[in-house]
Amino acid sequence: RSIVREPSLRFLIGLFTAQTFVAGLLAVYTLVLDIDTLHLGNAGDGYLECALGVGAIVGGVLAFSLTGARRLSPAFMFGLVLWGAPLILLGIWPTVIAAIVLLGLIGLGNSLVDVAMFTLIQRSVPDYVLARVFGVIQMLWLGSVGIGAIVAPLLINWLGLEGALIVSGALLPALVLLFWRKVARIDAAAAQ
Repeated sequence: RSIVREPSLRFLIGLFTAQTFVAGLLAVYTLVLDIDTLHLGNAGDGYLECALGVGAIVGGVLAFSLTGARRLSPAFMFGLVLWGAPLILLGIWPTVIAAIVLLGLIGLGNSLVDVAMFTLIQRSVPDYVLARVFGVIQMLWLGSVGIGAIVAPLLINWLGLEGALIVSGALLPALVLLFWRKVARIDAAAAQ
């Protein structure tokens, strides 16, 4: 028997898994971007990761506005778009300033995704299976990050870094367009 019976919940977890797949891609992309495109030197990847971290802190502060919010799927979906759209722009405009600003936006989106998704899960899943659901999510999270890191070099070899960034960035906004309504049903059904 499935521990996640609600179909919309499966889509939510699927979207989160897609986001963590893109996170695995990004872990490789930032290194290649630093070394081959931006030429920031030994500390370059640290600067790029720092931009992600600063964005995540700003996103965490903004996530406080979600406290008590009845509807969380808009924040979750917006966070996913903030994961994808900056990658597309970075593929089009791979400069140091663009990379720092756009990676900051991704970090912000990451905080929104995490806060909204984990809160939606807790609202939507019965307490007696919540630990199992979080176990499944953790397994999917770790597996999809690893798969993303394996796929990233293949995409770079096939499309070049800029093409890989654009294609990878398009994935999450496309999924948001496809599954917005299905995930929004969670808000309507979630226990407060």
